[in-house]
Amino acid sequence: MNKLLIKSAKLVAVSSTNNTIVSANLIKLPHSRGHIFSLVRLLGKPDEKRKKIETIIKDHLVRLEQTTTEEANIPRRFEQILSAINEDIHKHILESAKIPLTDIHAIIGVVHKNQVFISGIGNLGAIFMHKTAQARFVIYELDKQFEHDEKTWEKIFVTVLDGELHPGDIFYVATKLPAREISLGELQDILATLPPASALKRIHQHVSIGTAFGGIDFVVQDQTEVGPPKKVNPMNSIEQLGKTKKDTATLLGDQSPDFSNILDKITKPLIKNLSKPGTHGTKNIFGRVITVAIKIIVASYTFVSSLIKKLFTIIFDKQKYESKQISKINSDIKKQNSPLNFVQNSFKKVVQLSTSTKLILVGILGVSIILIVGISVLNSKTSIADEQSAFSTIIARVEEKKNSADASLIYEDKSQARSLLAEAGALLETLNADSSPEKSEIERLRQEINAVFFKLRGVTAPQLQTIAESSVLFSNITEAGGVIFGVTDNQELYKLNELELAWQKVETTNGSIGNFLHSTGEGSNVLFVDSNNRLGRIDTSAKTINPITSGADLLAGIKALTIYNENLYILDTDTEQLIKMRPQGTGFEAGTPWINSKESSLKNAKDVAIDGDIYILTPDRIVRLRSGKEVPFKLDVVDPPLISATNFWTSVNTQSIYILDSVEKRVLVFNKDGQFLAQYVDDAFGEALTVIVREDKRNIIVVTPNKALTFPAVHTLN
Repeated sequence: MNKLLIKSAKLVAVSSTNNTIVSANLIKLPHSRGHIFSLVRLLGKPDEKRKKIETIIKDHLVRLEQTTTEEANIPRRFEQILSAINEDIHKHILESAKIPLTDIHAIIGVVHKNQVFISGIGNLGAIFMHKTAQARFVIYELDKQFEHDEKTWEKIFVTVLDGELHPGDIFYVATKLPAREISLGELQDILATLPPASALKRIHQHVSIGTAFGGIDFVVQDQTEVGPPKKVNPMNSIEQLGKTKKDTATLLGDQSPDFSNILDKITKPLIKNLSKPGTHGTKNIFGRVITVAIKIIVASYTFVSSLIKKLFTIIFDKQKYESKQISKINSDIKKQNSPLNFVQNSFKKVVQLSTSTKLILVGILGVSIILIVGISVLNSKTSIADEQSAFSTIIARVEEKKNSADASLIYEDKSQARSLLAEAGALLETLNADSSPEKSEIERLRQEINAVFFKLRGVTAPQLQTIAESSVLFSNITEAGGVIFGVTDNQELYKLNELELAWQKVETTNGSIGNFLHSTGEGSNVLFVDSNNRLGRIDTSAKTINPITSGADLLAGIKALTIYNENLYILDTDTEQLIKMRPQGTGFEAGTPWINSKESSLKNAKDVAIDGDIYILTPDRIVRLRSGKEVPFKLDVVDPPLISATNFWTSVNTQSIYILDSVEKRVLVFNKDGQFLAQYVDDAFGEALTVIVREDKRNIIVVTPNKALTFPAVHTLN
């Protein structure tokens, strides 16, 4: 296969206020044989232990580039590098870092000659667009191939995908964007029509302000676009030169202007339209007046044209008999090539003409200017009227489709409503506004279309209010005894004073504890699991933070914990079990497995809550258990689909289940039968750590690393 020309680009944009790490590496292989690349996104506070993971990946890729020879077996070398990366990251985690596996999202790959090899973990986007012989694209979402891998810190990068590249193919890797910011169709259009660097910049324009973005784009140059210049037939070039010269003369006015023909072309269609059958009644008297006026203008211009022709004949005849002085002036003018001299001498010549001749020239000039200005104004008004008519027609069609979509929702025909809204949006994008009223009209319709679209998706824009803002960053948030507590990476404790609207530091005496990873309320106290895998307690009365005895240190995959009837339940994803621990002294016993029977996988479980039944949250669903056995439970489908849930809230005292989806920047609400109730969407939810609900007060609290936000639970009013 011939050597392919592959264009590539990378882009990383991270706000200074964004609590995440995003990096992209794009390294050329020697001898122009391809690229080594990686895209890494690490959630959580951007500390040194997370940056170390990014450094490990980059160092190994650089080493791969430095040790790759022309005869190297790239697939084998790629597998060796993945194995080395897995080993070094696992060693780093064991020695110095307790980081949740769900915090790492990465794709590593090699583009070599006409092949591509990739491996990944987490929730990044990888799209391969294959261009067919019919110049159409077949789309493959490669990232979905990584979702079902059973990942551990020992083997982060497990699956290796490989494929062949062909002219016109596109390979794109990036942090995922919410569907409400850019649809998959829009993303594919941008990738297919723009070069890599421009495509990444255009995609980044859809990203919300403050959201981290990273992307890498490869485009295999189409064979029709590369290669040496085609040979040109010289005879065709000569013919084209003649045609171009003729067209240029016409366009630039090299030919003599024929005002009569121009006027005739303008007026004939007007007279023809105004003289159609049925235009002679009293209702069309205005049209008849215009017809007469046009005919008078044409007759006047014909008379003036003939008069000009006769006048110039007289002037030229008269010049033959001018005095020798005028002849000398003419001779001097011919000798002088300066434009300024030409104008000065011409003016002198005109001054020497007789008074009657000057008056005739002035009259002719005035009539010509009036005719030209009049015709220009008439054409301009006609053009403006046509544009306004077209604008009004499209606006009316957009209004009609928007109203039809709204009506479809009344009859719960969501498919029809979605189609009509898409058509309305496409029509709106065809409009170009030149005036402020038109821009306002387009913006008004865009907002109304979005309102109907939000209604279709069940979206409610929350009326956010800031309870309090902190000068420090929290890594863990918990509610205990009706009070919200925040803990920093330095194990400093703060509590939210909702009356004074402030975070207040609580001075505590701390034992030997690590960073807080997971926590839950225990009456007015807080239980937590730290980075050393030990269970601890915050005694809010004694103001102490100490480790306590339990069986938590025997569990390697702790993801969440909760208290119910004084018993502690710990979710362990390594064993896919819920460990029940009874109180024992000031701590808890070693614990016993609680789940007896289940069908669903809990490898990717995120959180647990109990209201009598036990609910376990995974990224895309909720598993419900009763008496140790899984029972049927299904959530309604939402738009966009739920694939990235992070934590949730429900209890004996709440009627609903509240799911935080920070990727889509929303809080979803379902009743306890799985029926969809509401979808609250706001950019502030993109960095949320947890959601806390107080249905008795009809409000929802979302806490980010430095803010506590609240908004009304309007769905409870229905």
